[in-house]
Amino acid sequence: MLFRDQKPLVSISIPTYNGAKYIEDTLNCAINQSYTNIEIIITDDQSTDNTLEICNAFAAKDKRIKVFQNKINLGLLGNWCEVVDKTSKESDWIKFLFQDDLMEPNTVLKMINAALTHNVDFVLTDRQYIFENGTTEVVKEAYAKMPQTGKIFKRSKKYSPEETASLIAKNDFFQNCLGEPPCILFKKSKYSHSDYPTEFLQTIDYLFILEKILKDNFYFVNEKLIQFRIHSSSQTNKNAKEESLYKRIVVHYYERIKLFHFLLNHPHYQKSKAAIGRINTYIINKYLVYKTFHKNPNRDPKEIILIFQATELKDSTYFKNIGKHLYLKYLFFKFTSTFLRKKYSI
Repeated sequence: MLFRDQKPLVSISIPTYNGAKYIEDTLNCAINQSYTNIEIIITDDQSTDNTLEICNAFAAKDKRIKVFQNKINLGLLGNWCEVVDKTSKESDWIKFLFQDDLMEPNTVLKMINAALTHNVDFVLTDRQYIFENGTTEVVKEAYAKMPQTGKIFKRSKKYSPEETASLIAKNDFFQNCLGEPPCILFKKSKYSHSDYPTEFLQTIDYLFILEKILKDNFYFVNEKLIQFRIHSSSQTNKNAKEESLYKRIVVHYYERIKLFHFLLNHPHYQKSKAAIGRINTYIINKYLVYKTFHKNPNRDPKEIILIFQATELKDSTYFKNIGKHLYLKYLFFKFTSTFLRKKYSI
C-alpha cells in the first residue's frame, strides 16, 4: 500500500478531437478514481463538434480538470505530445486516457502503487474491448484473435528486459500484444517526444511501449483495468480502412517490414532478435517484402518501390534489385516462413 508521504501527483492526460459522443463517460471515470492526487489535463485538437463545451462544463465543476484548445490542429501524435506538455510542473506521472475509453475506479491507485512498491518507471495493465452497437461479427472475431497481454505476462509482477524479450518472442511479437496508451502509466521525467517512432502510423503506440519495456524493468498488473472502445470512427479503424495505395502499403506492409528492420539492426531490439533468431527474422521480412507486390497485382511494381524509397528504408537492400519472378520469390518465402507465420500470427 502507499505510504502517506508517497502520493505523487498523477496527470490523467486526455487528448480529444471530435469525441463528444463518449467524452462524458470518459471524464466521469477519470474524476471518480479512488486515487485522489490527480489532475485531469485535456487538450482539444480543434474539434468541430461540442467536445470542448462538454469538457469546459466538467472543468467548471471540478478544479482538477484543466482544458486547453490547440491553436491549430496538431494531429493524433502531436496532440498526444501536447497533452503531456500541458501537465503541471508538480506532476510526476502520466496516465493516458483516450476520449472514448474507460478505466476501472481503482486503476490509477493500482498502477501507481505498483510503480512505487516495485521501484519501476513504467507500469502496464491489460484491457478488454467494448464494441459499439452495430459492430459486425467479422470485426468482433478479428479482435477476439488479437493477442492478449495477460496471456503473455501471466502474473502481476516486475519483469526484466531479458524476460520480456523472451516472453514476447514466444508469442505474437509482430502484432500489438501490449495494448494502447491508456494501458500504461509512466514517469514523466523518463519521457520525451522523440520516444515516439514518428515514421509509423498504425503501430506508434505499440513500438513506444515495446521500446520502454525492452530497455528497463517494468511492472505488469494482470487485470483488465482498461476498456478500449471499438467503433467506426476510432483511429485504428480509420487507418485500417484507408484506401490510398500509399496508406495501404504503409499500414499493412511497410510498418511490419520496418519492425523487422529494427529487430535486425536497432540496438534496443537486440534481446528480441536473439530470442527470435536473426535468420527467422530475415525470412519473415523477405516474405513481407514480396507479399507487398503479390497482394497489389494491379499496380506497377515500380510504383510500389517508389513508395518504399520515400521511407526511412530507402537506402536498404530490401527493395533494390527486386527484379522479375516476383510471384515465385513470394511463393518461396511463403513456404519457408510457414511455421514462423503460424507461430507469430503473420
